[in-house]
Amino acid sequence: MAKPPTRSIPSSVKAVVLHDSHVLLLQTSFKGEDCYVLPGGVQRHGEDTSRALSRHVYFQTGLGIFARRFLWLREYIGPDKAGPVIESGTHSIEMIFRCSVDAPPVGLLDDPIDYAAGIPEWVELKRVPEINLLPRSLRNPIAALASAEPATGYVGDIVR
Repeated sequence: MAKPPTRSIPSSVKAVVLHDSHVLLLQTSFKGEDCYVLPGGVQRHGEDTSRALSRHVYFQTGLGIFARRFLWLREYIGPDKAGPVIESGTHSIEMIFRCSVDAPPVGLLDDPIDYAAGIPEWVELKRVPEINLLPRSLRNPIAALASAEPATGYVGDIVR
């Protein structure tokens, strides 16, 4: 009897880059809705998380960063959601890290190498709970980084 094919679960990394009471976000659109997302992306096979973070943030913003601390593990399991059929069978893992810039930022890319990810913007941490940051369940924990280190760990299967 043949074994059923093994499906892989892709992992991705996201960066919570903080500087002068601001967080670096990407302004984009999701399902026709203007929103913000954290910079980051899919980790390549054999690539460590720190390198993946640096690569994605550089391509999306032009900034050099380094990971300081693991914050949260987010999971997305598509079949459990009332979303598009294309998401059926989707399962991914997202590792979210607190990051710092290598040097004081001079400016962000006006024309990022990875333009499809969104337009980079520094957003005041105090504004984060009020903006359309996806997933929404991370807005308050990210804003709390202005004054304290939040609890870290598994945040669950969250969509928006």
